[in-house]
Amino acid sequence: LDLAIASGIITANNLGAGAIQRVKRNARRAMGYNVGIMLVFGIVFFSLANQVVGIFDKNPEVISTGIDYLRITILGWPLLAGWTILKWVFVGARDTKTPFFVSLITLAGIQITLTIFLPKLLGLNGIWYAILAATLVQGLISGFLFHRGKWKTD
Repeated sequence: LDLAIASGIITANNLGAGAIQRVKRNARRAMGYNVGIMLVFGIVFFSLANQVVGIFDKNPEVISTGIDYLRITILGWPLLAGWTILKWVFVGARDTKTPFFVSLITLAGIQITLTIFLPKLLGLNGIWYAILAATLVQGLISGFLFHRGKWKTD
C-alpha cells in the first residue's frame, strides 16, 4: 500500500510540474514492482498452500477450503497489484471518480452478482471464482483507463 500511496503523491507532483511522461514511467515502474512482489508471493503461496493454511487451522475441511481459496484467487493477484497502484495514480491526478466507479462496477456489479449465481454451479468455489473475476476485470478496466489517459486532463 505504501508503494501505491507514494505513486499517488508522485503523480500529483509530476502533473503539477507538467511532467506527464514521468507520471507514466513512474506508474509503470511501481506496477512492475508491485506485480513482481505479488507474483513471487503468489508462487510461494500457491506452492505451499497446505502449509500456509495449516498455520491458521488444523481442521482438514478448513485446510481444503483455504487451499481452494488461495489457489483460485492467487491467479488474480498480478492484476490486483496493478489496480492497487493505478487506483492511487488516479487519486493523485485528482480523479477520485474513476476508482469509485471501477470498484462499484467490479465489486457491486460483478463480484456480488457472481457470488449469488456461481455457488449454485460450483459450490463454495463459486465464491472464490467470483472474487477472481472481479479482480481480473478491475485490473483490466483500470489498465485500459490509465492507458486511455483521461486522468491527465481531470
